[in-house]
Amino acid sequence: MTWAEDIPEISIIKTSEKEKAAVNKDALNEAIKKPIDDKWTADSKRAAEEAKAAGADFVGGDELIPKIQNEGWLDFDVVVATPDMMPEVGRIGNILGPRNLMPNPKTGTVTTKVGAIVEDLKKGMVTYKNDKFGNIHTVIGKVSFDEKKLAENLSYVVTTISKAKPQTVKGTFIENIAISTTMGPGIKLDKNSFDI
Repeated sequence: MTWAEDIPEISIIKTSEKEKAAVNKDALNEAIKKPIDDKWTADSKRAAEEAKAAGADFVGGDELIPKIQNEGWLDFDVVVATPDMMPEVGRIGNILGPRNLMPNPKTGTVTTKVGAIVEDLKKGMVTYKNDKFGNIHTVIGKVSFDEKKLAENLSYVVTTISKAKPQTVKGTFIENIAISTTMGPGIKLDKNSFDI
């Protein structure tokens, strides 16, 4: 049995009651320096060339649907689709959805600007969303990264989320910060050690 590499995650607890009720979503462009070997798929009729030029590893349209549906092909990490392709992609939603691979306009993976999103994904774009309790959990790299790179990613994520504080929120925005590996224990960090 082989085990996947542990992934360090950061957990941020926000205190504002307004913010706990609102769902925050955003993307951290160029924050997480991910290995370039990740595979990205762009399903599009009109944007195939744009996706290929941007570096998508697999580009196609209708022909990829039966390959995923019948052959169980899932050799990719993200699916990007144009809005006109979504009815076709929807047919395999029961396969992509549970694996968190279904394209979604909220994460930017359903777009007419396929080239731009593929470039951002290749650079390491990571999305984050807080849960109903106001907590944010997101990846900051891989355990194999050196300490300096993980520290840079951690600092960037905390600073970016701190800057996303709405003007209507008064007082403390970030209450606690903890870091852990995928199945490891959480280690509480001093929030004052960050420039927030």
